[in-house]
Amino acid sequence: MKLLILGGTRFFGRELALRRAAAGDQVTVFSRRCPCEDLPRAIRQIPGDRKSASDMAALSGERWDAVVDNICFSEEDVLLGMETAGLRAGLWIMVSTGDVHLAVKGAKSPFTEDQCARLTELPQDQADPYGFGKLRAEKALLSKFRGEGFPAVIARFPIVIGPRDPKLRAYSYWLRMADGHPVIVPDGGAAYRRYIWSSDAARALETLMLFPEKSVGETFHFGESAPLALSEWLDISAALSGVVVQAADISSEYLSAAGYDLACSPYWTARDYVLGISKAENVLGWRSTPIRQWMEDAMSCYFEDYDGPKPGNYACRAKELELISRWLSEGGRLRPMPLGSLPESGGLLK
Repeated sequence: MKLLILGGTRFFGRELALRRAAAGDQVTVFSRRCPCEDLPRAIRQIPGDRKSASDMAALSGERWDAVVDNICFSEEDVLLGMETAGLRAGLWIMVSTGDVHLAVKGAKSPFTEDQCARLTELPQDQADPYGFGKLRAEKALLSKFRGEGFPAVIARFPIVIGPRDPKLRAYSYWLRMADGHPVIVPDGGAAYRRYIWSSDAARALETLMLFPEKSVGETFHFGESAPLALSEWLDISAALSGVVVQAADISSEYLSAAGYDLACSPYWTARDYVLGISKAENVLGWRSTPIRQWMEDAMSCYFEDYDGPKPGNYACRAKELELISRWLSEGGRLRPMPLGSLPESGGLLK
């Protein structure tokens, strides 16, 4: 298979490139970050800007069995892609997001693949910018499929966790656990959401490539088999760490009033925010890697191999601890994590 990945140099796109190169495919990655020294020579690298018409035009002269568009963020991006690399593409997979549901009125968790098509789109100035751009891109792609048979597929992912996450979101929690001080858990981490391991995200894209007869013209949600509340995710993390972590279950209202930036708890959500994955399970036979297995792998990568900068939100750690001290002085109580006894506790932070 001749595969083109738009992106593919850092996170799960890179994992897909490595998987397919190992399987014998002719893999090309296109990114502003090319050339990347840590990609094997078997993977062809083309430097270019996804938003540049001239750079994208350089891809139009080749026939691609599949294109995975990992860096598409707007309708304009989709149109440019279809007019260039898409001219002779056998399959076009757009990587999208569950945040498209933040661009329509009345979406309810668990979200199904057809909700956005049935609901009214929010005005752009009222919608989540990222979700709005992705939704417009999806609509343009599926319109081309319906009108001209363009071989489009959409893969929506929830939060992706893995060792090369450029946002370092999971690591920001684990680093707080490791420093020995309490961790703020807004609203006790009660709301549910779904996650996906980066290797599973790569495997999901691979599945869509290998079964075009089931995927063309369709939208699929992927993710961990069971949604988790943030408190549960943190409990599993604490169990794997092998240390007792103190949680400060503070209401989001209190935190906001105190000037706390809720983005410092990047997996917090005010309400359930769960992608339904039954379609992928039933149509594609999707099954995720067991969560304890991949979380242990991810934590090991960060604490044993990662030597990069700390997450940006860790800069506010001192202010967090001051806030926790004030909350405790007002009657707040810390909660130990993990709750109860979780089996197979690890020792990653001991």
